[in-house]
Amino acid sequence: QQEDLRARSVEPSSAAGRPNPGDLVRAEQALLDARLSYRVDEQHVAQATARQRALIARLAADIDTARDHVHLMYYIFRADEATEPVLAALERAAARGVACRVLADALGSRKFATALFARLRAAGIACRTMLDAGLLRPGRGRTDLRNHRKLAVIDGRTAHTGSQNMI
Repeated sequence: QQEDLRARSVEPSSAAGRPNPGDLVRAEQALLDARLSYRVDEQHVAQATARQRALIARLAADIDTARDHVHLMYYIFRADEATEPVLAALERAAARGVACRVLADALGSRKFATALFARLRAAGIACRTMLDAGLLRPGRGRTDLRNHRKLAVIDGRTAHTGSQNMI
């Protein structure tokens, strides 16, 4: 992988010996697209990906390999162009008989959950909000206690975590 990054290094292309802006953008893109990985033990590899689209594509691909279950938990989960690959993969997995479950924070996803959950439930996917809260409804939960976790577990063998919501 280091050789791959070296091959994409920026060489001066202007007469003054400095890279032009386009070269810098391409070099930055190459670094952001590079996936860092390290072996945790003999059976496990951890990988870090810095770009949202790459994260979503990887999660969708992993969901497409699911055989038993897919569990997703996000603070914000919204159906949009960016998350469509994950939603479509969930629908395909449910159609294959994979048990799919989605948890979204009631406050973080409040604007999106109704429409999103209607779509997912129509595909046979179990959906719930967690940590219900309301300022005007005493006893309904505290708005200061939120679940900001972002987790995906596929077949108990593949996991995704990080700071990226599904938006």
